[in-house]
Amino acid sequence: MRFFFRIAYKGTHYRGWQRQSTAISIQEVIEDVLTKVLGVKTTIIGCGRTDAGVHAHQYYFHADIDDYPDYNLIYRLNRNLPDDISIIDIIKVSNKSHTRYDAVSRSYAYSFHTKKDPFMAEYSSYIMMESVNLNLINASLKLLTKQTNYKHFCRTPDRHNTTICKVQKADIIQLNSYSFRINITANRFLKSMIRIIVYRVLQVGNHKLGLTDFESYFTSEN
Repeated sequence: MRFFFRIAYKGTHYRGWQRQSTAISIQEVIEDVLTKVLGVKTTIIGCGRTDAGVHAHQYYFHADIDDYPDYNLIYRLNRNLPDDISIIDIIKVSNKSHTRYDAVSRSYAYSFHTKKDPFMAEYSSYIMMESVNLNLINASLKLLTKQTNYKHFCRTPDRHNTTICKVQKADIIQLNSYSFRINITANRFLKSMIRIIVYRVLQVGNHKLGLTDFESYFTSEN
């Protein structure tokens, strides 16, 4: 039987979602706990990769469990998982359901602040900007929905079968006088794509990069 697991995690101490041979990952920790609790080796498949240090408010993976236990599995798993990983829900699905291939969109939020604040440091990036031009940033973010090839917004484009992505929505929200959040929703994301986009749009918002120059990243061969 196949089950979707809805989880949340704080990625500060992990090298991203995917299991790696040289660093600890979210996938490795959960697989080890599932194997321990269920008493049988269990492999899981996530809805996508997240980079090192990225947090997830809502993430899905699936696992095949032939003998589902009669005890409260969510509670048992959460008791064995570290405090920075939480199982929220377990949903029985058809055996053909797939968390990665069935996902129609994924959303990222990138928070930053321009005034040092010790209570925001863990979930927001402190960035030195004399001023934040929201109109320019929004203009650059809206360009994302009109483009499809994100080759120049990926750290390792040659490792991907395609660098075509469809950004469905992108905007910036001002949370207070010095705190902001950029939201981007797309069908898929490439390695480091969000971080590179944020870096470029903040250059636009800080008058260090023109809108035309920003748009050229989608058309230039270099």
